[in-house]
Amino acid sequence: MDVTELHDEENLLLRQTLGMGCKQRSVKSLAQQMGTTQKAIQKKLVMIVEKLRHHDDSIQLWKYMNR
Repeated sequence: MDVTELHDEENLLLRQTLGMGCKQRSVKSLAQQMGTTQKAIQKKLVMIVEKLRHHDDSIQLWKYMNR
């Protein structure tokens, strides 16, 4: 799975949380911006990570991160 396969909202949330191509944002500030709770944002992030974790290409991602 390429990150581009995530839905636009998921992709943006992940990028802002990790600071990929933009300033890193806290879960609290993202929740305020989106008009939701921190718990809801955290739940979405867990879902996104699960999508990435269970994909065949996750081994390449792991290798890249641990080189």
